[in-house]
Amino acid sequence: MRATQSGKSPADQPDPGPTLCSCFNVGVNTILDAIETRGLMTVDAIGEALQAGTNCGSCGSCRSEIAALIKVAEGKGAAE
Repeated sequence: MRATQSGKSPADQPDPGPTLCSCFNVGVNTILDAIETRGLMTVDAIGEALQAGTNCGSCGSCRSEIAALIKVAEGKGAAE
């Protein structure tokens, strides 16, 4: 079954996770990966790299969720 029909990523592609930014179809796992591997620790940095949170303006409904993911990642780093 094709990925578009099954709702799953192809085996050779990383799972983007649940969609967080619907404007640009950016998933939670994609954002977490950018935080962890690229050190993107601000909402603006995530936006520059992935476009997530850049389309809705200042009210960007996903911007607060992106910020929450960053805080979780900061907490993990402090705990290690």
